[in-house]
Amino acid sequence: MTDEPLLRVDDLRTEIRTPRGPLRAVDGVSFTVRPGEMFGIVGESGSGKSVLGRTVMGLYTSGPGMTVTGKVVLDGTDVHALDAAGRRRLWRSGVGMVFQDPGTALNPVKRIGRHLTEAMRGLSRAAARDRAEELLRLVGIPEPRRRLRQYPHELSGGMRQRVVIAVALAGEPSLLIADEPTTALDVTVQKQILDLLGRLQAELGTAIILISHNLAVVAGRADRVAVMYAGKLAELAPAGDLFDAPRHPYTEALLASVPRLDDPPHTVLRTIDGAPPDMAAPPDGCRFAPRCRHASPACAAPPEFAVTGARAVACHHPVDPGGA
Repeated sequence: MTDEPLLRVDDLRTEIRTPRGPLRAVDGVSFTVRPGEMFGIVGESGSGKSVLGRTVMGLYTSGPGMTVTGKVVLDGTDVHALDAAGRRRLWRSGVGMVFQDPGTALNPVKRIGRHLTEAMRGLSRAAARDRAEELLRLVGIPEPRRRLRQYPHELSGGMRQRVVIAVALAGEPSLLIADEPTTALDVTVQKQILDLLGRLQAELGTAIILISHNLAVVAGRADRVAVMYAGKLAELAPAGDLFDAPRHPYTEALLASVPRLDDPPHTVLRTIDGAPPDMAAPPDGCRFAPRCRHASPACAAPPEFAVTGARAVACHHPVDPGGA
């Protein structure tokens, strides 16, 4: 894996205009993703993860009701400098997306084969069909030729999610954005889908952004993890460092709220007091301060996203890695 980034996101902001005023769903986010890297983005529901993924892909752009600023550069291409036709070309070959609900990501009146072949350009009908069959086999779907003739409702949830992954891979993208790819699936199928993404990363060298509210989904799979809260990055670190010694109080609280198998029976589950802020009227300073046990008057000012080596944290009172 090279250190030269495939994707560079710089000060990205996505502002949605609402009757109550502007809602900044993504607020000054910066990070890079290297070729072949599994990059995890975690946080509570409503933290801005999905909006970030869609903005990175270029699905969300400036227009009526929305303003996007900052830069998203994928393999040397400024995504938001492209016109609509340029973004469509990018989606066919540069970046693919796995949406969190395969039931709505697939058109119910189109056969599986049509979903796969309509993004293939320059191939004969027979070659496109062979390529579609190859993609279904790649993602572990049995009897791929028969599946091409079926409709989405004829497949299980896990099979539909595999089809969505195959569609995202049809253009051989260098970057795959997987937005909550296991949300609607049972635990056994979740593991199969995550194992599949890991295998595709290893075999094809595809960089993957794995978005999830479930820390267990990214643990042991992501190379680096970004923790998102209220539209901002709270912490960014190599996965092992983040799970072993979180520096941001929010990351610490998220990890503490995960049930442990070695807890005695009837152990009370730990929670994070309070609720995420109203993004139409967020606090002026640290957005986590109203829920943070380390909060002080200094938190009335926005914290700097301080970088130390491979880690970065936005906090006036970062957690002592020694456990103090």
